[in-house]
Amino acid sequence: MSKNITLVKQIDVVKFRALENIKIPLGERVTVICGKNGTAKSTILGLLAQIFSFDKDYSKDENLNFSPLHSNAYTSKFSDHFRLSEKFDLAGDLEAKFEIFDAYFNATINPLLKFYHSKDRKLPRAIVRNNITTESVKNDSRNVTHPVIYLSLNRLLPIAYRQKYEQNDLDFLKENADEFIRINNQLLCKTTGKSFTSTQGTINSSVVHSDNYDHEAVSVGEDNTGQIIQAIFSFKKLKKEYPNYHGGLLLIDEADAGLFPGAQFQLKEILNRYAKDLNIQIIFTTHSPILIDEYYQLSQTDKKNFKTIYLSNKNNKIEVLENISWTDIYAEISVKMKDIGPDLLFPETNVYFEDDEARAYYNALVTNRKIKKPLKLMKDISMGCGNYLELIRQKVPEFNKLSLLILDGDVPDSKVSKHKNVVKLPGNIPPDQLLFEFLYKLPETDVYWNNKLSFTKFVFNAMPSVTRICNDLKLPNQITEEFSLKDVIDNFKYTESEMDRIRTLFKNFFKSAEIQMLIKSNATLNPYRYMVSKNPSEKEIFHKKIEESTKFVLTKNKGIASHLVDNWYENA
Repeated sequence: MSKNITLVKQIDVVKFRALENIKIPLGERVTVICGKNGTAKSTILGLLAQIFSFDKDYSKDENLNFSPLHSNAYTSKFSDHFRLSEKFDLAGDLEAKFEIFDAYFNATINPLLKFYHSKDRKLPRAIVRNNITTESVKNDSRNVTHPVIYLSLNRLLPIAYRQKYEQNDLDFLKENADEFIRINNQLLCKTTGKSFTSTQGTINSSVVHSDNYDHEAVSVGEDNTGQIIQAIFSFKKLKKEYPNYHGGLLLIDEADAGLFPGAQFQLKEILNRYAKDLNIQIIFTTHSPILIDEYYQLSQTDKKNFKTIYLSNKNNKIEVLENISWTDIYAEISVKMKDIGPDLLFPETNVYFEDDEARAYYNALVTNRKIKKPLKLMKDISMGCGNYLELIRQKVPEFNKLSLLILDGDVPDSKVSKHKNVVKLPGNIPPDQLLFEFLYKLPETDVYWNNKLSFTKFVFNAMPSVTRICNDLKLPNQITEEFSLKDVIDNFKYTESEMDRIRTLFKNFFKSAEIQMLIKSNATLNPYRYMVSKNPSEKEIFHKKIEESTKFVLTKNKGIASHLVDNWYENA
């Protein structure tokens, strides 16, 4: 975010109820606060909300008169979040420090929120002090000027229990109706939302619905979605109306409430987009493994903009854990031992090949259990490269995103590079041609030819399928290391019908009794295995590509938490 944006960089709670001497660094865009129940997640949000108000620009001594779509002010009262106890909440029992970049004064400030005794009331008052002072601004006892919206759990009150509930016209939402509906449909992964209704009363909300029902019948998840998007659009409205806009702070308690897993993924995408576009700093609590996992991964690659804060109470004292692994987070939030066992914890992913030749080559390349176990090789299904690519183009889910497609090495990179579930086999020619070339060039003195089946170089040369290839392609009798089967075929410039005939020659070679006997024998006799052993780095690269593609399919397309997938590859 740019320097003219107000940002909360850190909150340091010296003491308040269960919190003592904890420091929480915050991301510039999105911070996720997670932990078991009773770890003061909502308390953190409540404290953050208390230091801001948005009624005056003290740097210019100008009053501000802007309101969000859901209420009359961009502020949050202490009484909205905390019920004080005459016995336990006393003057001095709250002390929280903040590190904030204040865009109005272009300076880093350190305001202090504390409980102070008040003569006219039994309970203490929470007051902000130590705000910036200048020649014209003498009073340091004031809130920081910054618009804040706090979406508490009160927003989840079912419609049937709302004492006041009536329609409300919001001009800004009407002006931006298409975007509001589109974002709502994206978040809820549906296309049926056609219109929206804004309501006011016990809770002010805006909900999208179809033509078959209206705001009276929306679910909690739909209502939660509408309120989150409405809050985001409040900042969109403010940015349009306020020339001196310095961003905003959006606090959401249990952001995933009522949202199914697919919607939780989309919530992340929408929050990230608008945090960037509108310069909103978003901080939310959640128990969702999906959201925690997704933001944990983001925090590992973009530590400036994203933070995942875990509040732990395992030692009977709340601690802030920022950089522990997702496996450790999952173990603690699930209240169980860290899972490092060898059992597969997610469904297998189908793997498709162009033909049996590709499958045989793949089996020689992939021998590692942790790579093989999550995958189910599909037999008797061979549709060819062109058919698979067309199924991808048509966005058939099974082939577009839910499975792995293993294509031959001669497929142009331009056709597959953007598809993360597609992996090319090593080499620049089909697997049967690759095997022929390898054996054709393998010296007769190589140890491979000294095997118990007496499959020697002389036997290879005498195979009918081999002699047919040699004669039709006019291959040289004297082979050098520079020999390239691909160059031979390319130089002939065959027509398509002639190419079909050449491909058939190599398929007949692969299907020959001799080659099939070798492939079905033990690993030392399998010619593909021996070919792979001659180039271990190629095998390692292919393993990495298969692992990356499998992780992508499982986590991004099948909704499997990445901690399960990572745990498998780490410990299997």
